[in-house]
Amino acid sequence: MAKTDKTVAVGEYVAFEVDGRVEPFFKKGMPFAKLVVAAEGDHVSVKNGILSVNGKELKHISKKNLKKMGINAAALDRELTLKKGELWGMGTHPDSFGSMYWGQIYPSQVIGQIYPIY
Repeated sequence: MAKTDKTVAVGEYVAFEVDGRVEPFFKKGMPFAKLVVAAEGDHVSVKNGILSVNGKELKHISKKNLKKMGINAAALDRELTLKKGELWGMGTHPDSFGSMYWGQIYPSQVIGQIYPIY
């Protein structure tokens, strides 16, 4: 992958730099990698600890992470339609962090598409 390959679609993995929305848990500028589960035009809902994209339930918020953060699931409730270039990332492990905790990934944060090695 060329570093300039910033085109990432749903079902692919994205590398990006986190911004201040995840502090103090993760330092601004830290590189992250997530599975893209929503992109421009997709409707995203986080309600009662459940992530849904276009009406399809995808993941439950980790109770372990909520405890670590000192918040309840309702604090993360949101509903939005992603704008041009925005992505919604999700970790594949039940306790991983993702956009449910901080919101969409903006185009300015994207490093590029990545490929998992198993």
